[in-house]
Amino acid sequence: MFYDVCHVIEKEDRYEVEVDMVGGESLIAGLVKLNPDNIEYSIQHIINSNLRFVYIVKRDSKNAPANWNEFLRQIVDCRLTEERQTFLHIPKVIANHADEERSLMYLTTNGGDDEIIQFWVLDPELRKILSELETRYRSQVEN
Repeated sequence: MFYDVCHVIEKEDRYEVEVDMVGGESLIAGLVKLNPDNIEYSIQHIINSNLRFVYIVKRDSKNAPANWNEFLRQIVDCRLTEERQTFLHIPKVIANHADEERSLMYLTTNGGDDEIIQFWVLDPELRKILSELETRYRSQVEN
């Protein structure tokens, strides 16, 4: 899954699992742990790829998953399937993996040129930063 980025993202900073599904199919899920060495590259090359969501954990949080591969399997288990497409079951992910030290950012499109970014954040400091960003973004778009 990370063949194109393995020259930049260290092995200990990328996790991937393949989960078997019914009908002999499988679903691949991956995770990149951001750090100062890879954040610029990740922003430029990974965020605009097939990324679906960002899981934000405060540094040194006791709530960070001990086993990231198992975390990915849990996320894959939180899915909705419609015909041939699979979608993340956002309410289930939020219920199981969000609190004041853990947040979620979900990236989607509307099928046109619009990108939609949704945040689920309980941390008051992070909410303030997001509110300021929203105000600045809206003023640029609306003017």
